[in-house]
Amino acid sequence: MVLRNLLIVTGLWLGLGFACAPQDAAAATARKCLSKEQQRNAVATGKAVPLAIAMRSSKNRTPGEVVRAQLCEEPNGSLVYLLTVLPRNGKVTRTVIDAADGAIAGEP
Repeated sequence: MVLRNLLIVTGLWLGLGFACAPQDAAAATARKCLSKEQQRNAVATGKAVPLAIAMRSSKNRTPGEVVRAQLCEEPNGSLVYLLTVLPRNGKVTRTVIDAADGAIAGEP
């Protein structure tokens, strides 16, 4: 249990380092992340699949614990989930999921 918590804290710490990287800063300015109310509205109107479906798609590619999830709008108007995953090996990964159908769209 202590080792698992240590891995999570280490992964989050590393994740913060990735968040400060220049390529992520450019991606963050290109995407506009939705508020909680906007997220609920997008799911309710069918513009986005529920987060559980996006997490399932991510888990098929990278098994692990989702430690952060954001629903964001791309510059072209499409919605994507940005998921930060902490696998058992401790290496933080980020995955982009197409919010319209829950398919993996790539990595940020």
